[in-house]
Amino acid sequence: MHSAKTIDELYSEVRDYDLVLCNDAPLALALNNRVDRARLGKFAYTMREFAREKLVDFIDEPIIGDIELVRRVSDGTGYDLRFVHAEIENIRRMQRFISDVRAYLGKRSAKVWDEYTKYMTLERLIDAFEEKQPRIYANYNRIAVIGLEFYDNMDKKMLPPISDYDDIELMGYESYDIDEIRLL
Repeated sequence: MHSAKTIDELYSEVRDYDLVLCNDAPLALALNNRVDRARLGKFAYTMREFAREKLVDFIDEPIIGDIELVRRVSDGTGYDLRFVHAEIENIRRMQRFISDVRAYLGKRSAKVWDEYTKYMTLERLIDAFEEKQPRIYANYNRIAVIGLEFYDNMDKKMLPPISDYDDIELMGYESYDIDEIRLL
């Protein structure tokens, strides 16, 4: 078995990069807390944080908040707020793993989907990024991506071109054995 790297080990690997992308918010926060030299802005981001902070410059309309989104979709479909909220959460969960979500929805859910896609959400913004690929990464000389194997569909849409980043492994190469396991 292999052990996961500690925060200090990961930071020592990525400290010379201009931008670090990961899919885990606590990891990004821990790396930002380890910064030992002056920087402008954050050092490490999750993909969705990066989209929320940097991609907004490439669109003309603001991202709609979740409460307002649920209210508008509820008004547009005539469905109960609780039902609409649950369906939007299901749709977002599906978007992480499936590209064509609408094909897997029932009649009522498809109506929620049609209304949901009318508004600028973070997911729609990420889809637009994949299609247009603005040069958002041009300001960064060295980019590190930590734990690429744990990224979902939405995260992978935001990745810079493969030649522009270094993939950093989460697992260390020190192997260890567990001598004895006891059942309690």
